[in-house]
Amino acid sequence: MKILIADRFSDVARADLKAFGFEVLYEPDVRDEALVKVLADTGSDVLVVRSTRVTAAMLQAG
Repeated sequence: MKILIADRFSDVARADLKAFGFEVLYEPDVRDEALVKVLADTGSDVLVVRSTRVTAAMLQAG
């Protein structure tokens, strides 16, 4: 399963996800249309955000 993290996220938490066998993509500085493109290009199964507003376009791209 591919997880895209699009906000700041601790190194320890990312390492834990990887240890469980998840493919973790870390893009904390990608926003708006660039995030839509990353979602579409990577085929991520999960999007993790903390403060980034998720738009309909982002949901449709993933």
